[in-house]
Amino acid sequence: MSAFLFLIFVVAVILAFNASRRISRVEKRLSEIERHLAPAAALDAEISKIKAAQPEPKPEPRPAAAPPPAQPKKWKPLKKTEETDQRTFEERFGTRWAVWVGGVALALGGIFLVQYSIEQGLIGPGTRILLGALLAAVLIVAGEWARRKENLSGIAGLPTAHIPGILTAAGTTIAYADVYAAYGLYDFLTPGVAFVLLGLVALATLAAALLHGPALAALGLVGAYLAPLLVAAERPDYWALAIYLAVVTAASFALALARLWRWLAITAVAFATLWTFPGISDASALAPHVFHVVIGFSLVAAFIVAGFLFGPDTAPGRVDEVSSGALAAYLFAAAALVLANHHDGAAVLAFAALTAATVAIAWRSEAAVGAVPAASVLAALVIADWAFNTNLGSTIAPAGPLAGSVPEPQRAAYELTLATGIGFAALFGISGYLAQGRSPQPWAPMLWAASAVLAPIAILAALYYRIAGFERSIPFAGLALLLAVLYALATEALGKRAPRPGLAAAGATFATGAVAALALALTLALEKGWLTLALALMVPGVAWVAEK
Repeated sequence: MSAFLFLIFVVAVILAFNASRRISRVEKRLSEIERHLAPAAALDAEISKIKAAQPEPKPEPRPAAAPPPAQPKKWKPLKKTEETDQRTFEERFGTRWAVWVGGVALALGGIFLVQYSIEQGLIGPGTRILLGALLAAVLIVAGEWARRKENLSGIAGLPTAHIPGILTAAGTTIAYADVYAAYGLYDFLTPGVAFVLLGLVALATLAAALLHGPALAALGLVGAYLAPLLVAAERPDYWALAIYLAVVTAASFALALARLWRWLAITAVAFATLWTFPGISDASALAPHVFHVVIGFSLVAAFIVAGFLFGPDTAPGRVDEVSSGALAAYLFAAAALVLANHHDGAAVLAFAALTAATVAIAWRSEAAVGAVPAASVLAALVIADWAFNTNLGSTIAPAGPLAGSVPEPQRAAYELTLATGIGFAALFGISGYLAQGRSPQPWAPMLWAASAVLAPIAILAALYYRIAGFERSIPFAGLALLLAVLYALATEALGKRAPRPGLAAAGATFATGAVAALALALTLALEKGWLTLALALMVPGVAWVAEK
């Protein structure tokens, strides 16, 4: 204990010494400013006397100025500041790092205080929640008071220490944890009340971050997403967690849109996606996990995707990394739910709905076209896992009178697998072809074409294995041949159109798909020497396509 007190004493001495140095620098700068302003004030007085003695000219009428053009609302780029920090180590430590450490200590101290009181049984649950709320309110009020005093008495030239933002961020983080503990630990609140209170805290954090800047946004965001880890119950309530994350994610996305902070949108998407994986294989937690993914995807579509609903503006035909990456992240989470829960119907339905929604959003806003290839790869992966997944326990044939009464596992669920695969293949194939010629930039049609070729061929191969098991199959060979014909017709049709950005590359992609689908058809229909001869005869055709 004495060592701890000695450490506090040393830190206090360092901060006091730093404060005294800052005060002396301020006094010196003020004296220099007064010395330089005295001659300037006298000169201004003489100029005012001369102007007062001269008659004022009559003002000439001026034409009304045109209003300035509206500035586009686009994401702020991630660029390093060009300003060089000329402050000494003592100034940086005393004005920023010590304050940041203090703010983190306040936030964690409030949360750990609740946890310690739970473990030691010091006070009752109601008192714990009340004290946590009071501490949060005191910190938020102190942060607002510090912000106003800082605005009134700010001195030019002194670096800001972000004290108001740190205090407010610590208060809002404790408020998040306090409401979550009242609902998830003690059942003091119903889901509806908890949702309203969390929404109020999120809106308060949003409003405060608009005033205090990125420091509050960063610390509040991290604290809000980490609060469920610090204040946790023995048996996790996934519904409470899903509701909490929905409110926090909505507030984060709204703040990112209001201030056009690209870094905040990316960080919030990353945190929200990672929260899909705790308990992902728990069958009883599938419903709240699906809710979390669907709500997060919807919030991305509403606030993050550029040129769609409430999202920021974007240039026509430009593929935006944030918009496409955010949708792809939630699609990856939905695909992980399908794989972890062995293709449960609810997880498959959610993934299929989000995949179709991704195509629809990308059709409306080309900023999200980058998510379409990711969706096609994930759809093929889901079908492939469905096709190659084998339950060893179900492959053992029963003995005795039940022998032969159980259907072969690899031949079960043909209809569901086939329907899902055909649906995905048709979705990407048709949309990829119809999207050609709509964009003024080349990247969007190329991505659409790649999705239209990749997904159907990969899905067809996976379904062939699931049903035919690497045996010759004339029906699947016919489907592959039909796919090759469709790709060839698409190549021919695109070649006759007027030149457009990316149209030639898209036609080449469809031609490549036709060659690949034809090779797959021959592989599924022939074997041994006939297959070798057929593939050799394809070489002149491939050369002709390459020349065209």
